[in-house]
Amino acid sequence: MFMRLAAVLALLSLLTGCFAMETSAERVALTARAIKGDAQAQADLGQLLEKGRGTKADPTEAAEWYRKAAEHGNQDGQHRLGMLYAQGLGVPLNVIEAYMWLSIAAGQPSAGTEAEQSLYVRNRLAQDMTAEQIAEGQRRAEAWKPKR
Repeated sequence: MFMRLAAVLALLSLLTGCFAMETSAERVALTARAIKGDAQAQADLGQLLEKGRGTKADPTEAAEWYRKAAEHGNQDGQHRLGMLYAQGLGVPLNVIEAYMWLSIAAGQPSAGTEAEQSLYVRNRLAQDMTAEQIAEGQRRAEAWKPKR
């Protein structure tokens, strides 16, 4: 029974990209890696801040960490930043920016669930956008280059 529960929790953690910090020391270590430029740590820290796991929810600060991760080519950060723009959570509502970041995330070579989710949300978002907005989002996505 315990093994089945552990497997379900592990699967949920993978599917949502969320995890709970066991100790404040783990959060400090994650923050240190994020500050040093670890893009996955930046995206993970953004997730903690967005969801309020082990800390008070702060979508504005989450967006800042997602942006850092996204600009370094991290698919999780790109997807989550696009989602925040689509919802106007922690950033101003901006369907063009949402379309851009979701397009970039969907085009990552790693593919998989995150890319599929990005593509689905982007396509759903496009249903409520003008042709001009879609064209601008596509132009921005095509012009985007990761910071190295």
